[in-house]
Amino acid sequence: MEAIERDAIVQSLLNADGNRTLTARALDMSRATIYRRIRQYGIEIPSSSV
Repeated sequence: MEAIERDAIVQSLLNADGNRTLTARALDMSRATIYRRIRQYGIEIPSSSV
C-alpha cells in the first residue's frame, strides 16, 4: 500500500512541476501530510523544480 501511495505522490509532483501545494490538492491531502510523506518515503525533489 505504501508503494502505491509513494508512486502517486511522485507522479503528482511530476505533474505539478514539484509544486507541493498542487500535489496535495490533487491527492486530496493536506500540505502538512504531503511534506510528511515526502520525508517519510525519502522522495527527493530537484531544487530547480521548487
